[in-house]
Amino acid sequence: MGDLNPLMHRGPLLDAHALLQERLKLFFPTSHFVHQDIPARVTIEMWNTLLRRTPFVGLCWVGITPRPAIGRLFAGSMRWTVYLASRNENSVTARQGPPATDPALFGMVQAGWLALHGLTVPNVGTTAIHSIGNLTADRWTDQAASLVGIDVDIPFEGDDGITAATLAEFLTQGVTWNFDPALEPAPATDLLNVRDP
Repeated sequence: MGDLNPLMHRGPLLDAHALLQERLKLFFPTSHFVHQDIPARVTIEMWNTLLRRTPFVGLCWVGITPRPAIGRLFAGSMRWTVYLASRNENSVTARQGPPATDPALFGMVQAGWLALHGLTVPNVGTTAIHSIGNLTADRWTDQAASLVGIDVDIPFEGDDGITAATLAEFLTQGVTWNFDPALEPAPATDLLNVRDP
């Protein structure tokens, strides 16, 4: 029997997210780097909490820009931002690199663009770095931390096997939303707790 829920298990967004995570963990191993999905809107307080757990690699889906003159099959460019953070109490030079013992920012950024540019996501498209920016600002309380955002674009076309212009076509996809009515909604486990030490 085929996949009864194609929208839940495959498609450009799901495939890109999985491959980007896998790729980042190859270049930044989980034995030494903290990895976490990041929401699109994060407060300064939340960032300060995250930056206590450095070196840090965060992945954020930003959005999709549809292709101009789009046809019936949805297509466009998805934008992801990868956040790289390092922390060093000593000086700006020590935070940026070269490091004495801990990863410094410049080395992480260079590894980041090697990991993320020109990566082919099967059946989706090839990644291209749109921009790399230093996000540290004076208003942030933790001056010992440095944070960079790498914006990555991935052009894509919708899956020919997953398309629906009418309700009848949608129903042919066999999509079901799996909820157990006997269970209470589970609390979210990936929320950022700014009260954590």
